[in-house]
Amino acid sequence: MGEWTSRERALAAISRKEPDRIPICFGIGPANILECPPDGRNYTRLCQYLGIQDYEEPVIAPWANTVCNVDERIMDMFGSDFREITPNPPEVRTEPELSESCFATFCCFRS
Repeated sequence: MGEWTSRERALAAISRKEPDRIPICFGIGPANILECPPDGRNYTRLCQYLGIQDYEEPVIAPWANTVCNVDERIMDMFGSDFREITPNPPEVRTEPELSESCFATFCCFRS
C-alpha cells in the first residue's frame, strides 16, 4: 500500500490495526497552540519562524488562550492527521467569582 490518507491512518489506529505511522494531532484540542498577549505570542512567533507572512490574525479562544484558527500550512508541515470541526460552538459566558453556572463545556460547582 502506498501513502496512507489521514482517514485510513486514523481508522486503522482506532480499530487497533497497525497504521503506516502513528496518527498525529497538532494544533487542536490538547495539542493546541497558545497565544497569550501581550508577551506570549507563541503562534505569531511560530508563523514568523516558519516564514508564513500572510497568516490570518489569530482568533483566541476565551478559555486557555488557544488559537482557534491554526493555519492549514502549519498543520500540513507538522503532518497533522486531524482537523477540528466546530459547528455552532457554544457561547462562552463568564461569571464573577465562580458562580453555579457553567462555562462552555466545563461545569463549575460551589460546595
